[in-house]
Amino acid sequence: MSSNHDTRWNRRALGGLLLVTTLTFARLWFVELSWDDEALVKDNQVTESLANIPEFFTRDLWSTTRLSWLKSGYYRPFMLITLAIDRALYGLSSMGAHIHSLLWHLGAVAALFTLLARLTRPWAALAGATLFAIHPVQVEVMALVAARNDSMAAVFVLSALLLVLEPSERSPWKLGGAMVLVLGGLLSKESAVLALFMLVALDLARPEAGGRSAVRPGGSIRSGWPRYLALMASLLVYIPLRRLAEADAAITPSSESFTMLLQQAGSLLGVYGGLLVWPWPLTWPGP
Repeated sequence: MSSNHDTRWNRRALGGLLLVTTLTFARLWFVELSWDDEALVKDNQVTESLANIPEFFTRDLWSTTRLSWLKSGYYRPFMLITLAIDRALYGLSSMGAHIHSLLWHLGAVAALFTLLARLTRPWAALAGATLFAIHPVQVEVMALVAARNDSMAAVFVLSALLLVLEPSERSPWKLGGAMVLVLGGLLSKESAVLALFMLVALDLARPEAGGRSAVRPGGSIRSGWPRYLALMASLLVYIPLRRLAEADAAITPSSESFTMLLQQAGSLLGVYGGLLVWPWPLTWPGP
C-alpha cells in the first residue's frame, strides 16, 4: 500500500512540477530568434531538408552556417537533426522552436525527478528537481534555441543513469540502452562525457549501494564495472565520428592554452560558482 501511495504521490508531484515549469517559461515562447540563433537556426545551410541528415554527421556544427570554413570543435549532429525537424514542421517559427526546446527541458526535469526519487525521499526529490527546473540559469537554455543541446544532453545522460543506477540490475538490454543513450548525449553536446563520472559519484555517495565499501570486493564500484564499460563504450562510436567530421582540428590544445587556463582557473570558478548562487545578469535576447 505504501509503495502504491508513493507512486501516486510521485506522479502528481511530477505532473505539478512540469506544469509549473511550463508556465514559468511560457513568456519565452514569444522571444524572437537572436544571438547564435541567427546563424545556427535562420542561416543554417543544411537543416532546410531532412534529407541532409547523413551530412550532419560529417560536419562541424558551425561549418553548417554561412561560415562554412569555421572549425569550432563542436560536433553536435543530434542538435542539427532537431533544427531540421523544426524547419520541416513549422519553418523558422520562433515559437515552434521554443516549444520544442521546452519539451526537451521538461524531459530533463522528469528524468532528474525520477532519478532523485530512487535516491532520496519524495519531498527531497521534488525540491531538487524544482531547483533544476526553474532556476534562473535555465533562462538561457529556454530563450536561445541554439542552447537546446544542454537539455538534450541532460535527457540522454540522466536516462542512461536511471538504467544502470543499481549494480545488480545490469542486463544486456539495460547496458546496451545506457550505451546508446550516452552516445545520444555526446552527439548532442560534448559535456555528456561526464556521465561516467556522475555514475561513479552516485555509487560513492550511496552507502546502501556499497559506496563506503567500494574499494573492497563486493562494493558497487567493483561489482558494477560492466556499467562503466557500457558508458565508456559509447566513445568507441563517438570518437571516430568526430574524427570523420574533423571536429577535433579546432581544439588541439597548446602549452599556451593550458597556461592561460591555469591563470584564469580561479576567476572562472568564481564566475560560474557565483552564477549558481546568484544567476545575474542573465542572457536575455530582447524585451
